[in-house]
Amino acid sequence: MRKLFVVLAIVSLVLLAGCSGNDSENDQTYQYSDEEGEVEVHTTGGGDGDCPIGTVMTVNNPQTRESMKFEVVGTETIDGIEMCKAVYETNAADTEIASGEYLWSEDDNAFIMKMYDSSGKTVYEMASINGDTTIIDAEGNEMHYNTGSE
Repeated sequence: MRKLFVVLAIVSLVLLAGCSGNDSENDQTYQYSDEEGEVEVHTTGGGDGDCPIGTVMTVNNPQTRESMKFEVVGTETIDGIEMCKAVYETNAADTEIASGEYLWSEDDNAFIMKMYDSSGKTVYEMASINGDTTIIDAEGNEMHYNTGSE
């Protein structure tokens, strides 16, 4: 079940990043299931465009009572790039991740993802801006690479 829950959570982030349309189009419920169980995804509200501020997406697992909540909260400018920002929280039992934030540019060429444990300590961070990608783990180990695209 954990695999399904984690995969759907990641898919939900991607879907959230691409949400657009009016409020009634974004107020939807989906159910996904596989051999491990069932998960429900619900989206509500939000604005138009690539940064639908106010959009909320919840992912619930009725069998385990695990849940994740994603919300588009605004925009930030990082390295001169305006990025949409979503925050999320989870109570998933089999992971040290309790919350996080995800920022993405309108053209999808830049993103920042940070994950935190229940004490607020950074567990994982990944950023890709102007072709430079950095990954930092919980111990502070860094990996850098350049995709050559700017």
